[in-house]
Amino acid sequence: MALHQPYDPYFRPQPLPLPDYAYTVGNKNERDMIRTLFVSGLPDDVKAREIHNLFCRRPGFESCQLKYTGRGDQDAVNLCLKRVPCPTVCNLCAKSPETVDHLLIHCEFAKKCWRNFQTLSTHEDSHLKDWIIENMNIMEQSLFCQLLVTCWKIWEVRNQKLWNNQSAHPRTVVDSARSFLEAWSTVQKPNHSPRSHSAHERWKNPPEGRLKLNVDAAINSNFKATGLGCILRNSFGEFVAARGQNWLGCYQPKLAEAISVREALKWLKERNFDNVIVETDALLVIQGLKDSDFNSSFGLILEDIRKLASVFNCISFVFVKRSANTVAHKLAREAVFYADCRE
Repeated sequence: MALHQPYDPYFRPQPLPLPDYAYTVGNKNERDMIRTLFVSGLPDDVKAREIHNLFCRRPGFESCQLKYTGRGDQDAVNLCLKRVPCPTVCNLCAKSPETVDHLLIHCEFAKKCWRNFQTLSTHEDSHLKDWIIENMNIMEQSLFCQLLVTCWKIWEVRNQKLWNNQSAHPRTVVDSARSFLEAWSTVQKPNHSPRSHSAHERWKNPPEGRLKLNVDAAINSNFKATGLGCILRNSFGEFVAARGQNWLGCYQPKLAEAISVREALKWLKERNFDNVIVETDALLVIQGLKDSDFNSSFGLILEDIRKLASVFNCISFVFVKRSANTVAHKLAREAVFYADCRE
């Protein structure tokens, strides 16, 4: 028995000769034959072999076309037609068929994300379109924008789980969406006056009796090195101490920033400094320190920072713009070329 080749949507085979039984007895007019077959609707759990059997080449078969109408869960069908293995069960909870409504609203992973929203309307039978319109009417604009970005981030997590087998914590998804939205909103703000310095933030003296530590990291891909820099000043703005350190290898920006804060705290502990305000221009680090639910290398570094911070009597972490952290940034760039640590 001949084996049929896998279905190729772009292959147009030559028509095969029709068998004798294909003609009606006494009437061999080909116009009376069935030329087109319409198939409407496919189940959510359709398999690749079923698609293949439906469209495999038979005597008289010329071509076929599958049209996606946008209704139902047809994504797996399109992937199967391209011979891409894709399960139809939700990759995040592995409990229900993956539909858009389930993935973004009813999935256990999505529900954990939405618990971080104080104002949110969700029903068991909600559909995505109605759910978005309903929340748009009851939410503030900023919170609704965060909801939309979180939906996008959930879709990213789904793709990472499906194709790269990488997981993420729901809280991480929400924080990532919030950070992305804040960065995007900052870029979108118009600057009407070229001489306006409203976006320029300057370094400020710490309160009396306290020290301020500015920390930053710099990555040099050419030298495959990472520089860590920090500077400590008192309430009069006077220099107290500074440090530059070279690390071999290039890290992700957020990892490099987190490592720089961790190493700076170790240095403060060794020098017996206390009552310190730590400033960094790494927003993800500041936000991550407020949450203890991280399951990644970034989260482990943040946990080290929390443990080191618990040793000090008084310490706080503050986010500042790059313009208020220029000295630490310059130290970090110079530290890339150091052979060792310098103070």
